[in-house]
Order: sequence, then structure tokens, then C-alpha cells
Amino acid sequence: MYRRLLELWMHELEERRLQALSDKALDEIRDYLDSLKERFSEEGVQAALSRAEYERAQTIIARLTELKLRKALEQCKERSELKKGSALGIEKKFLRAVMELLANMEREEVKEREEIEKAPKEERVVVRFLKDVPSFIGVDLKTYGPFKSEDVALIPVQNAEALARRGLVKIVRREEA
Repeated sequence: MYRRLLELWMHELEERRLQALSDKALDEIRDYLDSLKERFSEEGVQAALSRAEYERAQTIIARLTELKLRKALEQCKERSELKKGSALGIEKKFLRAVMELLANMEREEVKEREEIEKAPKEERVVVRFLKDVPSFIGVDLKTYGPFKSEDVALIPVQNAEALARRGLVKIVRREEA
């Protein structure tokens, strides 16, 4: 059975898509682990060998499970359906929840993009700096600068007007953002 477990893991590693794992195979794996546990009570070398084999089998099972989940999550990202039998019951519940969450996030992103597109465009102006100006936070909460004398930049109109009143910039041209 140890060899069968290795084959399952190797097959999962070799294939790009999530591979089916039957209920029968799961039952066989459980029975195999139980039989190894029963040998723990034996004396001597046999018990030590059983423990070592059990630990290696547990490691393979953990890696197989991790690999299957990683592949299943990748399929969720790709929005592809899980093949019948390729994921276990609890994995399917988890993956359905993940797919639903991803779909909700996608809908929210679309709504946010639509709201941004509907928002009025902020007017910006091209300015020429007359003096050195350190970096500043604009009314749009973006950082601008630092600027040297004779630099040209596109900044929000409110910032341009404030800087112009202080004699730091000359407004060159107005533009829509």
C-alpha cells in the first residue's frame, strides 16, 4: 500500500490538472494507516519499522493533500469546474466557498471601477515652477514633487491656484484628467 500511496502522489505531481481520488482509495489508505498503528504495540524492530513507515506515509499524505488543494485553488482562480471525483467532499465545500468569495470580490471590483468612471473628472493644469518647491500632498491625496525651478508638471487646479497666489508657479494650460 505504501507503493500505491507513492504512485498517487507521483501521478498528482505529474499531471497539471487535479486528479480524482476515489472513496475506495481513501478507505484503503485509512485501513493501511490503521494497520500500521496496530503494529506500534509490537516489540523490537517491527514496531520501529512500522512507526517509520507510518511517519513517511503521513508525510506523503500531507504533501498529496497540499498539492491537491493548491491545484484546486488554481482551478478556482481560473474559474474552471472541478471534475467529478477530483476533490473530496470537504475540499469541494471549501473550494465552492472560495469560488463564491472570488466572484463577490470580482463584482465589487467592477462596481468600484464603474463608480470611479462615473465620478466627475478632476480638473488639472499644467504649471511651470518659478522656484524650488518641496514635495506636497495634493487635494487628490497624491504626492507631487519635489520640483526645481523651471520644472513643468500637471497638478490639480486647486493646488496650482494656491501655489500661483504664493508666486511659486505660473499656470500654463488647463486640462481634464
